[in-house]
Amino acid sequence: MTDRAFALVVCTGCTAEQGISVLDELRATIRSCPHGVLVAAGCMLGSLTCAARPDRPGVLVLLQPCAIDRTPVGSATWVGPINNRHDAAAVGDWVRNGDWRLGSLPEHLRPAMNSKRHAGSRN
Repeated sequence: MTDRAFALVVCTGCTAEQGISVLDELRATIRSCPHGVLVAAGCMLGSLTCAARPDRPGVLVLLQPCAIDRTPVGSATWVGPINNRHDAAAVGDWVRNGDWRLGSLPEHLRPAMNSKRHAGSRN
């Protein structure tokens, strides 16, 4: 379990497999982290951008590292799409571990949006 502070924002506008609540699946993970906060939010991308996502459908989450006072520290990281309990468990393990590098997530949970935020610096 990590003692790093963070906010995990879960999109409630996206859906996973029928009968799966990603918010509920991640709730126990966040409760086990003393400085973690779980936030439910509507679509964070906007309907057009969300519909045009190049990855598969599913729930996206955004992990924002922060100080204990909730001041953001560093870049936020998109994770997903989460489609089933296995995906949610992998994300929960990743959050709980506290090593929030994308390389430690399964490849299908690393959305292209993360690489696009650095595209300008590579051009």
